[in-house]
Amino acid sequence: MDPVSQIALLTQRSYENGLSAAEWLAVLRAGNAEEVLATSSVGSAQVMDSMINLFVKWPANRTILEYMEAITQAQMLPLHVYFSVFLRSIRQGVLADSRSLDMLCRLGIQLVSELPLSPVLSMVEPVESPSATLLDALTLLREGLHRPYSTLHDLQTSSSDVLLIVIQYCPSMVPQFSPGDAIQILTVSHEIMQHPTLRPDLLSALESMNRLLGDNLSVPNPLPTAGSEMLSLGIPPRSDINAEDASEMTSCSLFLWSIVDCRAHPYGCGNTEHTLAVLLGLYRWNGVALPNFCAELIRAAVLHYLEAFQLKDIEPTLASNWSSFVYGRLPDLLLQFLENAGSTQHQPIMESAMTIVLEKVARQLDFVLPFQSTMDIDDGSEAESNPSLFRTRFLHALVKRDLLSPSMAKALYNDWKEDGALPSILLQDSTGSIEEMVERLLLSGPEEQRQVLTLFIKDYDQQGEFAKTLYKRLEELTESLDLFTVASICEALVNYLAAFDVLALYIPIPQFLQRLLVLVDNLDWEDIDDPQMAMTPLGTVILFLQSIIGRYNLKPAALESKDQSISAEYLIQAGSAESVSSLSSDEEAVYNDWHRALFDVTCDGVEDSLVRSRNPRILLKLAPVLMSEAISKCRSPGAGQDELASLRNGINYLQEPLLNWTLVGVIRCIALQME
Repeated sequence: MDPVSQIALLTQRSYENGLSAAEWLAVLRAGNAEEVLATSSVGSAQVMDSMINLFVKWPANRTILEYMEAITQAQMLPLHVYFSVFLRSIRQGVLADSRSLDMLCRLGIQLVSELPLSPVLSMVEPVESPSATLLDALTLLREGLHRPYSTLHDLQTSSSDVLLIVIQYCPSMVPQFSPGDAIQILTVSHEIMQHPTLRPDLLSALESMNRLLGDNLSVPNPLPTAGSEMLSLGIPPRSDINAEDASEMTSCSLFLWSIVDCRAHPYGCGNTEHTLAVLLGLYRWNGVALPNFCAELIRAAVLHYLEAFQLKDIEPTLASNWSSFVYGRLPDLLLQFLENAGSTQHQPIMESAMTIVLEKVARQLDFVLPFQSTMDIDDGSEAESNPSLFRTRFLHALVKRDLLSPSMAKALYNDWKEDGALPSILLQDSTGSIEEMVERLLLSGPEEQRQVLTLFIKDYDQQGEFAKTLYKRLEELTESLDLFTVASICEALVNYLAAFDVLALYIPIPQFLQRLLVLVDNLDWEDIDDPQMAMTPLGTVILFLQSIIGRYNLKPAALESKDQSISAEYLIQAGSAESVSSLSSDEEAVYNDWHRALFDVTCDGVEDSLVRSRNPRILLKLAPVLMSEAISKCRSPGAGQDELASLRNGINYLQEPLLNWTLVGVIRCIALQME
């Protein structure tokens, strides 16, 4: 058996024996797989094929997906091999499950963000020709558009994003396409462009690609005569689209989508340093004038906002996030980007950029946003968004940051008024201090906390300042080990996750969570006056951490400190230990103490000395084992009323606020045992 086949077989055996992605990768490295796979893309493609076959046998399996993610991030599987093999498996009829296809699409999008220097298509060592991969991506989207919509696995959206990524790499390769391939691509592309729900940014990219293909074939007008369908989307046929515009638009659109959708990740929107570095890289890579790049960046953000606005009744949080990004976060990023790009004259650059933007998005704004007259607003209708309000509000955001002068804003949009800026609702509700509103959030009850966070979501001008002030206060509170106040913040945010989504646009969430992990690790339980009372706010913090990690699918590595003294492994692996034999000797001693306290009906219960003896976070690992062992004893042949009474006693304890925060791991452990 050749080495590559051995790696493929080893991959299958590793999965069947329950090895995690990290363990499997360690086994590969021990067997010198890196050297074997580095020789050619053919070997990498065979390994990817073996994982696709596993995905066919076990559809939508998270562990197999983690295998693919791990080997690609380790540079043992080139990114272009991942896309080529995954997309050709659709053409070959190997993959058909919508859940699996959506998961593979989303993983590919994530990998593109994490590996920005790795090409998606390759002319050097292609597994499939770039034209074949492009055709496969078009076929995937065509299939996704005709499948039923699912909120859990939205194949239409993820396949659209994959096609945009592939198109981004195509302009320089189009001259290498054979006439037969180009005609096939044009045929499928024209069919897709007739679909009424096709996204505006994708439609624009397809138009540009078709023009390039038409030039390659010497066809004078390769675009379909589908004026009515295009006008129904609010996008008139364009005569000024070229390959450069499409490249800029596509790269900006994909970048903005990744930093907003993955805002809580290390490379998300909240990480200002990383975001600005990538923006500078995109600007230099595109090689266009600074006003044109800013224009395409703003235009891409506006199109994402309009798409989210159309879905506001289905996904209100999505619309809220993009509104906050466009009106609040984007102007800040533009200012910092121009400073980093070496600009000394911001206003002329932004004036040129906004002239381009307002001209290009005029039809989309008028088509998507509802028209509201002054009379409608005076009658009490809420001017949430309309074409005029959008223009004036965005121009006010730029003027506030000195990116435009008032006279420039007036020249760009005649209805703009210098005194027409909406007042700050956050500052109106206080004495004029953001610090006061943050303190109000910390010290108030649940109802008033929700009111403050609602104002925070709606006040785009003050969102950034509020988020930074809240993060600064969290740093102070965690350093002083103020568990109860920190728990109050966590409870307010976990009960209003829409506010946390907006918060993630402005501050680095991994560092936010790291502050909480430091607090949990450093609490001195021996000095706490009432340790049992303190376990309730501890549980609130831990449940908040688990909720955010799960909501954003954060990996343990994202939350580790540089010296690896802080880790979230114990949160993510809660429920993975299934028996006493899996515990260390030190943990087993603590296990015995807690077993007596919770399951011994003759015991007086949990004593303060037991809580003080060890950081209670260890219960995340012990509670699932305690419950599993108690259930096992009830199932044994000689079990009777005593075992059942012990089990009930333990269940009662775990339902109380003292320990109910351990139930995530308990439920997970029991569910895994039932499979």
